[in-house]
Order: sequence, then C-alpha cells, then structure tokens
Amino acid sequence: MGRAPSHILQSSYSYIFHLLFLQNFFYVHNYTLYWSLAVEFQFYLLAPFFILLLLRIGSLDLRYITLFSVILLLAVLRSLAVLYWQPASADEWFYHIRILFPFSLDGILGGMLCNFLWRDEKIRDLLRHRYICNGLFFGGLALFFALTAFHPPMEMGVNMFDKTFMLTFLAAAFSCMLLGLL
Repeated sequence: MGRAPSHILQSSYSYIFHLLFLQNFFYVHNYTLYWSLAVEFQFYLLAPFFILLLLRIGSLDLRYITLFSVILLLAVLRSLAVLYWQPASADEWFYHIRILFPFSLDGILGGMLCNFLWRDEKIRDLLRHRYICNGLFFGGLALFFALTAFHPPMEMGVNMFDKTFMLTFLAAAFSCMLLGLL
C-alpha cells in the first residue's frame, strides 16, 4: 500500500519547514506541538539585534518604556489580527494567529524585561524589600488565578479576551512572580 505522490510531497515540505523552524509561518499540521520551538528559534536569531538596539538607548528608564511599549504594541497587533481575520474556531485562531512569531512573544519579552530590571542596581535594591517582592509575587499569583479560575472550558471555544489579551496578562503575571522570587 503506497501513499499518493501529492501526500509525499506535502509531507516532505512539512518536514523541511520543521527542520528550518518555519512551521509556525506555514500551515503545517505535522508535529503541531513543536510550534513554540520555531518561535523560540526565531527569537534567538533576532534577539541580539533587538538587545543591541535597546542598549543604544541611553536612559535605562527609556529602555524599560520601549520594551514595555513593544509588548503592548504586539498585543494590540494581535487583537487587530483577530478583528481582521475573525477566527471562528479555536483551531483557526491557533493556526492563523497564535503561532505566528510576532503574536507569541509576550512571555519571552516579559522575561527580557525582567532581566533588564534585575540588572538595574536601583531596581534590584527595591526588589530586596520584603513587601515589594512579596507584593509582586502574590500579586502575580493572584492575577494568574483570577485569569485561569474563571476561565471557560476550551470546549466552549476561545473568547475575544483569550484571543487578544489573555497571553499578555499571563506573561505579566509570570513576570511579576519571577521578579518577586528573585
């Protein structure tokens, strides 16, 4: 029993996209669980250039504002993509919006922001105060539980908040918890 030539050709393209870490830009269903590896790989390729651009900004405060603004801008772009494409199902949202590189950077950029904040002596001294680190950790934990405890089951579909800003708020919750733990 042989496979149809078109299926073999489609599978070979799929494997090539996976080998090049481009499966998130092309509608590839083979090994869908590896989509985040493509996002991470693409980020690691572009991160040095982005970090160099951030380091060229003289003021530390302006670096933080720039990085925070990029995170918010990408969240707004994701919401505009949702409004433009109007995905009807969770699968359609996942394959057409969620796995794309610019719409998946919330957590990674949140971690980068935490790194920049932690390396700043003044902020690190602030974070050493018990009330501030406890407030950050438990505030992030409360935000995480508030976002997930009242979340409808996936069988009910993905609502507009999930499609647009849920990932950004989850990244903020984990970033706060990380800074509180440091």
